[in-house]
Amino acid sequence: AGLAPIDLSIAKSVNNPIPNVGTNVTFTITITNAVGYSPATGVTVNDVLPAGLTFVSATAGPGTSYNSGTGVWNVGALAAGASKNLTITANVVTGGTKTNTAIVAGADEPDVGTIHQASASVTPPASIGNFVFWDMNKSGIQTGSNPAAANVTVQLLQNGSVVGTTTTNSQGSYQFNNLAPAVYSEKFISPNNAIFTLQDQGGDDALDSDPNASGVTGTFNLASGQNDTTHDAGLIPIDLSIAKAVDNPTPSVGTNVTFTITITNATGYSPATGVTVNDVLPAGLSFVSATLGAGTSYNSGTGVWNVGALAAGASNNLTITANVVTGGTKTNTAIVVGADEPDVGTIHQASASVTPPGSIGNFVFWDMNKSGIQTGNNPAAANVTVQLLQNGSVIATTTTNAQGIYQFSNLAPGVYSEKFIAPNNAIFTLQDQGGDDALDSDPNPSGVTSTFALASGQSDTTHDAGLVPIDLSIAKNVSNPTPTIGTNVTFTITITNATGFSPATGVTVNDVLPAGLTFVSATPGAGTSYDNGTGVWNVGALASGASKNLAITATVVTAGTKINTAIVTGADEPDVGTVHQASASVTPPELPPPVGDPGFIDLSITKIVSNATPALGSNVTFTIVISNGLNMDTAHHVTVFDALPPGMTYVSSTTSSGTSYSPGSGVWTVNSLASGASATLTITATVNTAGTKINTATVTGFDEPNIGEVLEASASVTPPRLSKARFLGR
Repeated sequence: AGLAPIDLSIAKSVNNPIPNVGTNVTFTITITNAVGYSPATGVTVNDVLPAGLTFVSATAGPGTSYNSGTGVWNVGALAAGASKNLTITANVVTGGTKTNTAIVAGADEPDVGTIHQASASVTPPASIGNFVFWDMNKSGIQTGSNPAAANVTVQLLQNGSVVGTTTTNSQGSYQFNNLAPAVYSEKFISPNNAIFTLQDQGGDDALDSDPNASGVTGTFNLASGQNDTTHDAGLIPIDLSIAKAVDNPTPSVGTNVTFTITITNATGYSPATGVTVNDVLPAGLSFVSATLGAGTSYNSGTGVWNVGALAAGASNNLTITANVVTGGTKTNTAIVVGADEPDVGTIHQASASVTPPGSIGNFVFWDMNKSGIQTGNNPAAANVTVQLLQNGSVIATTTTNAQGIYQFSNLAPGVYSEKFIAPNNAIFTLQDQGGDDALDSDPNPSGVTSTFALASGQSDTTHDAGLVPIDLSIAKNVSNPTPTIGTNVTFTITITNATGFSPATGVTVNDVLPAGLTFVSATPGAGTSYDNGTGVWNVGALASGASKNLAITATVVTAGTKINTAIVTGADEPDVGTVHQASASVTPPELPPPVGDPGFIDLSITKIVSNATPALGSNVTFTIVISNGLNMDTAHHVTVFDALPPGMTYVSSTTSSGTSYSPGSGVWTVNSLASGASATLTITATVNTAGTKINTATVTGFDEPNIGEVLEASASVTPPRLSKARFLGR
C-alpha cells in the first residue's frame, strides 16, 4: 500500500526591517502542509534569535508551544492544507544586520517539501548630527558658552550629491535619521555669509569644527545603527564697536552742535546684519537734522538708527545736528541695541557731552550821588581793568569799553569772584546797597567781589562796580581890588578836591588875563605848571581833600573894571563839584578926565545851545551874543572868556566881523562895541562823555565904566544814558 507523504514549507517576515537600536521588532513564522498531502505529525521548528536581538515575548499558534531558551517551536500535528503561526518580539540591542532564521527541524512522516528554511533580517539605520555654534573666541573648539546658531541649513552629501537637507533648531542642533550605512559628507550653508571658524582644531572630534572655509566636511563612514554626533560647525561671530564725537563741546545756548556716530565691524569677523543703534537726544537738545550713511535710516522720534548690514572691516556713520536749548551738561549716548549675529565687541555704548559756557558781566560806573545804586545818569567808567578769579587766582582779564561794559565769555560752570582795578586809585562806592543785585555795586573797598556760582549757559549780568567821582571846586581872590593904573596886583586861584571823593587826575584850569592887565609872573603850586600864553594851568593830580594854588601877578594898564575868571576845564574823572568858575575883579580909581565926564557902557551877554540832550559822539553848537545898550558910549577893548568844559572837543567856530576867537585860550576878542551894537560867536563841539557839561561865557574885559549886570551866561548839555541791555546787544 502506498501512503502519501507530507509537504511542509516555512515562511518568515519582520514588521520593521530597519529598526532603530533600542526598539522592538516582531518576526512572524508561518509553517504550512500542502493540500493533497497526508497530515503531518510531530512537526518541530527551530528559531534561535541571533546576537544583537534580545527576546521580549512570543505568541504561538493554537496547539503549539515555543521555548525561547532552546528556540524550539513544537508545532505538533498539521493537517493537509493547514498552516500555523508563531510571532517572536525582540529588542534590537546593537547596530548591524541581524538575520533571524527559522528551520523545519522534524516531522513523523517523510516530507517532500523543499522550503524548510526561512529568514528575515533587520538592519538598524544610522544617524548623523550635531551642533552649529558661534565660536566666540575664534579657537575652532567648542566651549560651554558658545551660543547656538539657529536656522542654519545643513546638506547631507553622497558622492557629491545632496541626499538630505535640514536646518538647525533654536538650540543649534540638527540630525539626519534613518540613514543606510554608507560613505557621506556634509555641507553647512553659513547664514548671511558668516565665516567658518578654524577646522579640526584640538584632539576631540566631538568638540571641533568640521567644515572647511567653504562649509564642506571630509567624507566619513557611517555604520548601521551608528549615531554619529561628531559633526559640528563653528561660525565666527561679529565684533561691533561704536564711537561718538561732537563738533563743539562748549556751544552757546541757541546755537547748533553736530554729533557724529560711527559704528564699525572689526576685520576678521563675520559680516553683521540687522544692526540697530539707539540714539535719543537728551532734554535740552532739540533735533534739527540728520545725515545718514548709505543704506541706513534714522527715526528722530524713536532714536532708532537702522544700520542693517555691516561687512567685516566696514564702518557706517550718522550725524545728528541739534540745537542747544538750555544750559547744563547734556550727554548724548548711542547704544548698539541689536544684530542678527552674536557679537564679541565690548564697546557697545559711546557718549559725547556738551556743556554750554556761561558769561559774566556787566557795568562799571561813576556813582555820582555816592549811593551805591545805579541811576539812569551814571557816567560809564571806560578802560577799567576787571580780573576774573577762581580760587583766588586770576584766570582772565578784560577792560570796560567806552560804555563801561565788560564781559567774560565761554566760561565753564564753576565758582568765581572778580577784582576791579580802580583807575588812578579811585574809591569804590558802597557795596551791596538796595535790593536789586542788577543795580548795586558788588566789590568791597579793595575792588574784590564775593564768590558766586555760574551755571552752564548762564549769562550773569549782575556784576557791577561803582566808583566815587571827584568833587572839584575853585576859588579866586585878588590882592588889591582897586589898584592904581601902572601898579601890580596878584590873583590867587585855589582848586580843591573835596574829602571823601576819589583822587582827581588830569585836572586843568583856564585863566586868561583880560584886556587892560599885562602878565608879570606866575607862581604855580608844587607839581603844577602855568602857560601865560594860553592861560592853561595844568594842575594834574589832586588827592581827596587836597588843594593846590596858583598866583598870577599882573600890571593894571588901563582904567575900567577888569574881571579875571578862572574856570575848571578838564579832569579825567567825572566831577560832581558845582563851583567850577571863580572870578576876581579890579577897578582902578577913576582919574579926572581931560575934558568933561567920561560916558558909560551897558554890556550884557546871552548864551544858547542847539541841542540840550545830544547823543554821545554827536555835535552841538553854542551861540554867544554880547551887546552894548542903546544911548551908551562905545565900549573898547571888550573880551569874553569861553572855554569848553571837560568831555567836549572843539570842532569849529564863527565870529562877527572885526572879532576873533582863540579855541586854545578860550578868549573871544570883541574889540569895540558901539552903542546898541551886538557881536556873535558860535562854537561847535563834539560831546564825548556822559554827564552834564556846563559851558559858561564870561565878559572879562572893557575900558569904560559899565552899568550892565549880565556879564556871564551858561548853557548845558546832558547826553541821555543808554540802557545796559543796549550796551550788551540785548
